[in-house]
Amino acid sequence: MGKIAVIYNPNAGKNKRSPGREKRLMRIFGKRGEWFRTDDRDALNEAVRCCRDGGYEIVAISGGDGTLHQVFSAMVNTYGDGHPLPKVAFLRSGTMNTAAKSIRLKGSAFKTLQTIVDRNEDCKPFKIFRQPLIRVNDYYGFMAGAGVVAYFLEAYYSAKNPGPVHAAAMVTRIVGSTIFRTGYSSTIFRPVRCRLVIDGKRMEHAEYVYILGCTVRELGLGFTPTPRAYERAGHFHLLAGSMTPADLVPKIPALWLGRDIVHPRMYYNGIAAEVVMEPFKEEPWMIDGDIYTTGRPLRFSAGPVVDIIMPI
Repeated sequence: MGKIAVIYNPNAGKNKRSPGREKRLMRIFGKRGEWFRTDDRDALNEAVRCCRDGGYEIVAISGGDGTLHQVFSAMVNTYGDGHPLPKVAFLRSGTMNTAAKSIRLKGSAFKTLQTIVDRNEDCKPFKIFRQPLIRVNDYYGFMAGAGVVAYFLEAYYSAKNPGPVHAAAMVTRIVGSTIFRTGYSSTIFRPVRCRLVIDGKRMEHAEYVYILGCTVRELGLGFTPTPRAYERAGHFHLLAGSMTPADLVPKIPALWLGRDIVHPRMYYNGIAAEVVMEPFKEEPWMIDGDIYTTGRPLRFSAGPVVDIIMPI
């Protein structure tokens, strides 16, 4: 039986909307391990240090995509090479839960936690999914990029009630704007000016509408733009180009089905081990839904592989 800890983010989408979720999860968890409520980054860093020093073998995370990115970043940077990372369970509590959906992880947070504590007490083995992370400088997650992927999220988060319905409505509005030639799509599809070096080869272009690296296949809403994410160890699937909304709309079925996209303005579509993006000015970029801004180079590379518990 392994030692269990729970990291609970009260600011995650579902947790924030329904504060009673914490008490319900705590009742399931009981006194089986350590409960960490992480209201801010300092609390998260302290929780991760306690998990490392206490030798916790299983860490269940109650949060969404941004929470997962924050926890994995703290874990990799805190554990270092001298400590193996714990097994991780996703207690889906975010607005979108894109990473969980991409690996076909189903079940509510309550059912998942109950399954984990029961199987752990009965000393039954867990089904494990080995998931590689993507690294961007000292940040870790599953998907990262700049251009439309960051601008879309900026517009998405500005909504009063962000969520899957609103995200789908934004996609529909972009399609309509493209067909009827209104200005909405151009506010999302703005180019990023930068130098891009892929596996040591400098690209000839200086503007990109999208730069996206993923270690998962799905990006959300069922779209599968990076189907080669698991093709080779130590690599991730990279998309970089300047396809316009008019170019992309006819490709929506292919993006949905995970088929290869071929277009003159798709400058790179394949696996990569290391990518360096050097922006010419301050630009927003995102990792797992969290948006940052930088004027300094971003180095994308493959991160460690984490063991994710799949509820049976």
